[in-house]
Amino acid sequence: MTVLRILVAADGDPVGWALFDATGKLLDRGTGASSNRPRAERTEAIVAASQVRTFALSLPPLVPARRIAAARYALEDRLATPIDDAAIALSQPDGAGNLHAVVLDRALLEMLGELDDRVDRVLAEPDLAPARATWTWYRSGTGGTFVTTPDGGAFALDAQDAASAMAQFAAALRDAARNGRAPERIDVAFAVDDATLAGWRDATDVTFSRIAQWRWDEAGREAFDNAIDLRTSLGPARTGPSRRTTLRLFRPAIALTVLAIALQFGATLAQWLGLRWQEHRAEQTLLALAREANLPVADADSAATALAQRYSQQQHRAGLAAPEDALPLLARVAPVLGTMPAGTLRTATYSSGAWTFETAKLDDATAMRVDRGLAGAGVHSVQAGNANGLRLRVTP
Repeated sequence: MTVLRILVAADGDPVGWALFDATGKLLDRGTGASSNRPRAERTEAIVAASQVRTFALSLPPLVPARRIAAARYALEDRLATPIDDAAIALSQPDGAGNLHAVVLDRALLEMLGELDDRVDRVLAEPDLAPARATWTWYRSGTGGTFVTTPDGGAFALDAQDAASAMAQFAAALRDAARNGRAPERIDVAFAVDDATLAGWRDATDVTFSRIAQWRWDEAGREAFDNAIDLRTSLGPARTGPSRRTTLRLFRPAIALTVLAIALQFGATLAQWLGLRWQEHRAEQTLLALAREANLPVADADSAATALAQRYSQQQHRAGLAAPEDALPLLARVAPVLGTMPAGTLRTATYSSGAWTFETAKLDDATAMRVDRGLAGAGVHSVQAGNANGLRLRVTP
């Protein structure tokens, strides 16, 4: 079985690739577009050190479901980005509860996770570096560098030149000294001359020693096998069959949801049709009454208006008040208007069955009291403020 491992940087851009046989032997490596890469039975993505951060954690004994929540809580104050934007993959804890947490941008991991049919695992480049008893400085396959610490942590040096990298290194050393973890020696696993090592020692007061050079694609089979699969932070790895299985599991729920929507739509439609039928019958009744009274009407609205006018005329002929008469309506609202402060009411106009009152400005409590009082008198009222005060329209 052959395994193609692809080193990716930000946004999943491929930087390099390496082809291995079933024993972990390196067969070929290179760079370039995907069309130039060889085919393999398995494919793994290696996320460059610049895109990840590795932390050493010590957690109490917890079930796996709660372990990730505890890790997120422990890391919340140690990350530069919001914890919700981070994906966190954990190693298995040892007997004392010590483990490693690899953190990277969730959007990058989700993008790689969408390639399930082609990518079988997603690993972190620093996770492939050998565990050593002192700080070790490695060169990444992307050209940058990263540092591993004896407790299993790792961090990248985001710098374009040696001077910037050394400034970041000095800051990391000061932070380690404050926490009592400053190293006595730092091993350098890439090509560097003696003069540069001496300059780094003078800048940091820490000895730098040159060791054998390291490359990600020469890490060895054991390193690749033991590395954390970062996709565990997104749940179980997804493959073609599992997606189909998941779809089958959700089919009953989907069917019930569709049925519930259909029933709700049917019930709403039936209710609307019922109300529309009642409205139609009421309109036909108004038209029939208007025609029996020999009133010239064309539709239900004109029929309602004509019947109301005929009723008012009959009431007046009998010496009785009609609902839209001015005085009966004013009698109902006068007690409420009388509760307003003296001099508040400016004008009162009656037209088309409605009284319109112009008042001075009212405070909120008075305006609310008047509104509630009119509602209690059984009339409809609408208030509208203007530059001069308040306009109040009252109808039966």
